[in-house]
Amino acid sequence: MKSIKYLMLAVASVFMLASCSDKDVDVDAPWNVVNNNQAQVQIMYYTSVVGNAANNVYKIELAGQVLENNGAAMITPYNGAPGGSTGLFYTIPAGKNHVTLWGKTQDPNKAKTDSIYFDKDFTVEGGKKYQVFMSTADADPVLIEVGTIPTMITTDTGEYAAARLYNFMWETPGVPFGKKIQLFVQDSNTKEYLPMGKPVGFGEATEWLLIPIHKTIFNSSGYQRIEIDYKVVEDDGTLVDLEYMNSKGTMQPKFTDYFSTVYIGRGYCWILQGTRAATTKSITTTAWTLR
Repeated sequence: MKSIKYLMLAVASVFMLASCSDKDVDVDAPWNVVNNNQAQVQIMYYTSVVGNAANNVYKIELAGQVLENNGAAMITPYNGAPGGSTGLFYTIPAGKNHVTLWGKTQDPNKAKTDSIYFDKDFTVEGGKKYQVFMSTADADPVLIEVGTIPTMITTDTGEYAAARLYNFMWETPGVPFGKKIQLFVQDSNTKEYLPMGKPVGFGEATEWLLIPIHKTIFNSSGYQRIEIDYKVVEDDGTLVDLEYMNSKGTMQPKFTDYFSTVYIGRGYCWILQGTRAATTKSITTTAWTLR
């Protein structure tokens, strides 16, 4: 495995990983394969808080190494690390590890000392890649294995992107949404919404899905706007629209979303997040790109 260590000094503004520790921090390129004594992780911060600077993570302590960014935020709410480029991971030992996420106190009567948001153990298998989701201070981290991102090409051009849906939508702050969500993707030819993947509950992700992309600009890498819809799976198995509260505190009858440019060959994590029945953070779908 080749690690990008000293090159980071030249591209720290891109990787956002300037460290104040005297230890090396390994950030691995997406084409590298870890051995069975190591695993690769991304740290994902998807708790039910307002998305502002008061809730930023300014320091990560991971597997005994301290990661900082010269006083700037390492992770903003509803985001992850390492950031700044596609498909970067931290390399850590296989087995039991520990992660601590640090914020900054906002109390004007106290010194600007660090405050701990999360302080948890987690276990990873060697030779695998994971996304480690932090949700509440009391809950254990949710580990989702990245697995193999599928690719499908033809003799003329690629025709698909890969995507999977992650459900990290809250009902209210600190209370996960209690039912499963079914993803639907619109067929660009028929305009019909088709179900894709299995229904997923809070803290779960679908398998990797192949999303058809109809390339319209020949001399381009190929992309398309993708319209998506969600249905709530009721206890009796029926599907109903996803109701949600807008920023004014009014319940709305149906939530849909879209991505303006989904590119052929990319691998996307579509993360449904926010608070469904509160104004803390409007629900939306963010795209975290792995390839």
